[in-house]
Amino acid sequence: MTEKTKERIPNSDFGIDQFINNGNVRIRESSSSSEDIDVPKERHRKSMNRRKISSIHTDQHDQICADFHSDLLPSCTSYWTLTYLESLGVYYKYEAISCHSILDMVYEQTGMFGDLTSNQKELVKKLQDQIEFSFNISDLHRYNTEKYYREIVENLSKNLLSKVEDFTTSTALMVHSQSRRDKCGGEINKYGRDLSEAVFNDLFKSLVRMVNLVPGQGEEWKTQMTILQQTVTSESDIVIMTKHFVDSVSPSIVAVVSIEEENKLYQGVNESTCSLLKRHMNKRQFRRMDGDTSSSSNEYEISDNRKPEIYKQVNQTVLGQHGGELLVHASAYGGRFANKKKRCRLHPGMIVIGTQVILTLLEFNYDHMDELRKHNQSVNENSRSWIYYSDPKDFLKKEDRDLLIESFVRLSNQF
Repeated sequence: MTEKTKERIPNSDFGIDQFINNGNVRIRESSSSSEDIDVPKERHRKSMNRRKISSIHTDQHDQICADFHSDLLPSCTSYWTLTYLESLGVYYKYEAISCHSILDMVYEQTGMFGDLTSNQKELVKKLQDQIEFSFNISDLHRYNTEKYYREIVENLSKNLLSKVEDFTTSTALMVHSQSRRDKCGGEINKYGRDLSEAVFNDLFKSLVRMVNLVPGQGEEWKTQMTILQQTVTSESDIVIMTKHFVDSVSPSIVAVVSIEEENKLYQGVNESTCSLLKRHMNKRQFRRMDGDTSSSSNEYEISDNRKPEIYKQVNQTVLGQHGGELLVHASAYGGRFANKKKRCRLHPGMIVIGTQVILTLLEFNYDHMDELRKHNQSVNENSRSWIYYSDPKDFLKKEDRDLLIESFVRLSNQF
């Protein structure tokens, strides 16, 4: 980054520095040095293109306290945290459910994502049989990566479907890149310590194409929604479409996908953050509907004894951003995911952290959505919408990958 593209603005109140990159604000941890720190090119590119906060600040407590004093939601879901999401009455469920259960929920309520046809079952079996390598992403850091690289290359030597070959080749390149970094002895080098988000982005796209789905650029599906008098813009990393989109006058998506580097897994909400969230939810004043005297203060409460499982698995900034994307991308899903009888909508999505995939599903009713879109300043305390999610599945591990392949193929099934 050149001196022309950055301007340092110290912010002593919150202990952070802000950089202006051609009009885009990027936040990073403050340094004890008064000298500017060079930002790697990949981080600069992501800041320029997506304005996405790439890490939780070291001083989480101060930053979240600052968020609480704002009267408006951030104008972009890239800056949402769990605090903003939950203040709208949108919560992650306490427990994970299976991938099949998430797809079955969609099918039962909308007719989308039905069971595999006989031809699809044949395709699934062929894909599962042709990809044999199996290891966890964490194994790459604990053991000799050359072993796994040879395993993938051996798989490539077989007669593979072209799309299987593309995915396997992308995996080999990812493992090779990690091996190259490991050989530097953990020192900072021109490649950086960790694989970039771009590597996992390309790898995930090759997986999606392998099952005959279409990955689209998130920036081409940027959407807006007015929520509590604030216009909010949302841009996911990837959207997933089926091949049916070419026959549609108004194409729509079947999932929004948030992709993050591997280090965003297992960095959930810490104790101080949970305590702050709990105090905030207890103190925040919600507007009651006329004639409504009921109370649901005990219906959902963040306690030290019970927290959503996903809080322990995923960085809280990622959860806030992804929940916002599921909500604000309502128009991109079209009308296929609506259940008029139950007066609700379902928005499928995925969180991809490295090679770990979590299926997600936002379920919300029409009344809640209408309330968010009206010119209100707060949300009824009884308003609740929920995000269901699966356990993380690593598509480098054969058992997990076989399950994901079957689940992804179901995404093509429409009523």
